[in-house]
Amino acid sequence: MSLGQKLGVILKNTKLFFNVLKSTGNSGGKMKRRELLKGMAAISASPILTTHALEENFMFSEHDALIIVDVQNDFLPGGSLGVVDGNAVIPVINSCIEMASANQLPMYATRDWHPIDHCSFVENGGTWPIHCVAGSEGAEFSKELKLPNNIEIIDKGTNRDKEAYSGFQGTDLSERLNKKSVNRVIVGGIATDYCVLNTVNDALDNNFEVILLTQAIRAVNLNPDDGEKAIKSMVSKGAKIYDGLFL
Repeated sequence: MSLGQKLGVILKNTKLFFNVLKSTGNSGGKMKRRELLKGMAAISASPILTTHALEENFMFSEHDALIIVDVQNDFLPGGSLGVVDGNAVIPVINSCIEMASANQLPMYATRDWHPIDHCSFVENGGTWPIHCVAGSEGAEFSKELKLPNNIEIIDKGTNRDKEAYSGFQGTDLSERLNKKSVNRVIVGGIATDYCVLNTVNDALDNNFEVILLTQAIRAVNLNPDDGEKAIKSMVSKGAKIYDGLFL
């Protein structure tokens, strides 16, 4: 079930609950215990209430920054570590870039930029196939991604002996954001359950507010629900989500 569908379920169940309240109120003010529990259960059963914090009327502010996570060829379909449906994030991110540019906001694009002997590669005892080797075509951003000339590139995973899933790990991203008086970051990219998850968590640890663009993320999903678990984890830590398209 998509996030939008889950929201529809919530609205339906909430309406049901308040209809119960209204009807019982008109019948003397006493609510039958069974009816009350039915309404409460309908709302609590909606996953979005417990796993997501919706930002319904999101608008950019002057202290925002956009962080685009790892929209690189090797993470897109056809790449060495391609994420299913990964290309779907690109038009949403492009629209967000246009809005951020119109508001003259700082923008950052993270990228894996690994040496050929990086510790994360299976050949070197790691978990993943060779991907995003510095200077390779696989490490380049998608040609469909409309990055502005003034975007700041954040290279991560450059140390052969250290894995780096976060755009903050081993980089000066936090310092750059602070220099520009950023207090909230808007995040989208690949992959939900790895680099997006860790970048969001580190942003929160560095005292930045976070809006997660759920239409602009896709998960690896080694396990079928890894992406959903990652979103739940980010929200439980303080991130808010926006499910709009910017289109």
